[in-house]
Amino acid sequence: MVQRDISLLSVQDRGDNVFEVLLKMIVQVAQADSTSDAGKKQRDIQVKKMLNMVVPVGSVSSTRAVQPTGQENSMLFNRLNAMAVAIHLDPSIPNVRHRVGQARRCVNFKDAHDFTRAVCIRGIEHICAVMRHHRVQLGEILGWLVEVTGILLDEYQEARTLTNKDNKNIVKNKTVEMVKSLLISVVRMIETCSLDTADERHEYPDPAFLEGPWVKDVFSPKNPIAIENDSSAACQEVVSAFLDARMRALPRPTAPPISPSVDNQESQDEYDKFFIDLNDPEILAALGDEPAQTSGMEWKQKEEAVCKVCGPLASAIFRVVCRYVVDSPAPSTVDSRRETADRWIDCWVGVGNVLVQNGSSWKNHMHLGPESWERIPDPLWRRRVGLRFCLALLRLDSKAYNPYEDYFIEVLLACTVPSKTTIEHEYASIVFTLDGLRHPLLRGVLAEPSTGSSTFEISLEEYSTVRQTLIECKNSFIRVKYSAHY
Repeated sequence: MVQRDISLLSVQDRGDNVFEVLLKMIVQVAQADSTSDAGKKQRDIQVKKMLNMVVPVGSVSSTRAVQPTGQENSMLFNRLNAMAVAIHLDPSIPNVRHRVGQARRCVNFKDAHDFTRAVCIRGIEHICAVMRHHRVQLGEILGWLVEVTGILLDEYQEARTLTNKDNKNIVKNKTVEMVKSLLISVVRMIETCSLDTADERHEYPDPAFLEGPWVKDVFSPKNPIAIENDSSAACQEVVSAFLDARMRALPRPTAPPISPSVDNQESQDEYDKFFIDLNDPEILAALGDEPAQTSGMEWKQKEEAVCKVCGPLASAIFRVVCRYVVDSPAPSTVDSRRETADRWIDCWVGVGNVLVQNGSSWKNHMHLGPESWERIPDPLWRRRVGLRFCLALLRLDSKAYNPYEDYFIEVLLACTVPSKTTIEHEYASIVFTLDGLRHPLLRGVLAEPSTGSSTFEISLEEYSTVRQTLIECKNSFIRVKYSAHY
């Protein structure tokens, strides 16, 4: 389970412990060929008996005050993995409910030691991976995760009421670390569609991954844990993992054609009458290019559920974005801080993109973002944040270029201010591609699209020359405008 390869259950390894050998023997018996229905029934009964023999029904004793031994943790880990194997051998809904219920009874999470809790969270992750592998509904396992998250968040609230400052900080820090560990496990649950290394399928993740308290409550402004950098950063990884998995499951959007000239506008209007939305799942199904493993109706249902979450989620994430990139001192020369800000901006824009793809617009983002960046006192940092915002937006939705063309060009020209080049060449490439160097301020720029393509791919080294020609084009445009007035 740890290596995310289900085939290893059928491979003997000298490093296997006794329990692992037993589980692998049971798997071999379960996978043995049987020619008759009676033989299959007898085999299934035998497998069930063998599993019941190796998995005790009772719970593992653990208390908050007493650290468990390595053997005790190993016993719990083995039990939880055995439940995962049992689900793998019989992924029917009744058996899944039974095995997840058994797993939950293995340990009392509320009273357990932190080491035991860590094993429990890892067990939930492994069971979820098997369920996703077999495309089983995740309600049972995510219900357990909801309970675990609730316990941890309640403990964080209780820790804040402690009067002893030292104890208060110790308990808070331990709880935050446990929440962070849980969130990292959720990321792996989202990322794991299959335990078959040869299976490269991409599936739209269950919207419940975004609806759970590990996102909703951790980001809530009413919850003090939202200001903890470690937990909020891990929560951002959960949202980003979900957005990435969603994008992989959906058809890749195509860049819009360059806006037609006035002469061609009439023919373009006629063409638009025949526009087909190639992101519509029903059209994709008719064309035989439907997102893998997801029916059109299921796709729509999941999108609707995710959109309900993304509205308030975008607001919650924007509050964190402002905390990281606007309200706190953030020198633009610090790479680690820049990378953190980039991740938060990308995440906020990514959530907005879900809403835009489902009928909303970039109006709120284009208002809140630039207006907030103006409050940043450091001019280099202000330009860098605005640049990242525009790059993230155009990467996800190239159709946004035309309605906000002037702002995107303004940010491009602001990039010409001498500073360390990081992503300026990427932004210039995407703007040149979408604009086709037709904008008055871009005419005369020394740049060419890739051979046989209309796409610009400007390297970091080439950007120094491009930047100089951008400055010259801007100055030339200003001189022409000035001459026209006088």
